[in-house]
Amino acid sequence: MIGNLKLVIKRRFYDMLIEHAIKTRPYECVAILIGFSKDNIIYITTEVRIVNNDKKSTVKFGVNPEELYKIYQYCDKNNLEIVGIFHSHPTEAYPSKSDYENMLLNPYIWIITNMYTLETRAYKLINSKIQDVRLEIV
Repeated sequence: MIGNLKLVIKRRFYDMLIEHAIKTRPYECVAILIGFSKDNIIYITTEVRIVNNDKKSTVKFGVNPEELYKIYQYCDKNNLEIVGIFHSHPTEAYPSKSDYENMLLNPYIWIITNMYTLETRAYKLINSKIQDVRLEIV
């Protein structure tokens, strides 16, 4: 973990994400976390947007570009930012090779949950290396 890098999320949002992972299994689920950051060290989640997995896959996810564009517009209009991408895995809560490649393009915190054990962990790509992020549920 790099310093105090953490993602703060309210319990009700966290529960919503876990429920989403359970409901969509065996397929991967996806959600976008919106909020703001403090000095690029602490990321605060103020909203969660559940989105459809366009790939309808057990091992990959995709977000409709139009839906994602609307989220970007909303963030711009409300002085917010995307702080995280949540998705589920059928195995360990660690970025896959495909996740790593997508993390290069989407420099957010990635929250991954195992859809069966519900182990949930957060990561951020820093200098091309996957780093743990402390997940603080409040």
